[in-house]
Amino acid sequence: MARYSYPHLFRADSPTLGLTQNDYDLLVALYDNGPGVVEELARIGALVSMPADKPFGAMPDYFEEATEDKVPSTGGCGRRGRWILRPR
Repeated sequence: MARYSYPHLFRADSPTLGLTQNDYDLLVALYDNGPGVVEELARIGALVSMPADKPFGAMPDYFEEATEDKVPSTGGCGRRGRWILRPR
């Protein structure tokens, strides 16, 4: 996320990937807490989600050449875990 959200700042050799500490911490929080938030919103009926490949077909991996792209495909939700979310 850092490489493509902040390409002008990204540095793979930096502890914060070249980002300010605040921006880095926000990405870490999103990565760490995002799945739980989506699960909780779905549990209380506030969010309905579906795999991105259902309405649109297989999603391309635009960044597959990046050395940092190490997240494995999750199978059911398109390539590399991409989802489309819509509020209920």
